[in-house]
Amino acid sequence: MRPTIGDLICYPEEIGPISLGDLSSLREEIAQESSELSLPAARQLRRLLDDYVAADGDQAEQTLSAILASIIDDAGEGSSMIIQGPVRSGKSHLLAVTALLLEYPAARHTFVDSHPHFAPFYRKVEQAQPLLVVPTPLGEHRGDQEHLEDIIFDRTAQELARSKYEVTVPLSQQSYALKLIERHVVPLYTEQLNERYHLGTVTPPGTR
Repeated sequence: MRPTIGDLICYPEEIGPISLGDLSSLREEIAQESSELSLPAARQLRRLLDDYVAADGDQAEQTLSAILASIIDDAGEGSSMIIQGPVRSGKSHLLAVTALLLEYPAARHTFVDSHPHFAPFYRKVEQAQPLLVVPTPLGEHRGDQEHLEDIIFDRTAQELARSKYEVTVPLSQQSYALKLIERHVVPLYTEQLNERYHLGTVTPPGTR
């Protein structure tokens, strides 16, 4: 039987658009693993990192290098960077790769395997102080109803509460208000609140 073009040429499946929501799912999978990643988690991590095209000296490489250097060399002073580009130009993919490289040694090993020109960064980040990485997908929030500082503080509080840190800090105004209610109001009025709750006149705690 004569071979077809499909038999001779095989294109790897193109990775779909990356979102910070996808990153959250992958981070949860990695957090639940032991020191050795399971095959599905390792495959997903490698695919996301390997599919980031950053050849030595090109714009993608320069952008990622600039972001990583800015964060690692920050020395606690604080800095910011605006990433601008058209739809599906790789902005979220860039942020996802940055977050993974800064947080997980396994991600750095995998990335340097396919991007050897990032080896100097690998050595530098290994010597740097551990960083708290807080991915914040603003697309999941409503700008007309939420303040940016509350979104960032709330996401930071959620990050600190993960099993990796297990630190409870009410940073956002809403979290702080709930903490005050739990500390000062609930102990004084537990009986009345329980009574009204059973009558169906009070929204159960923790719901909105």
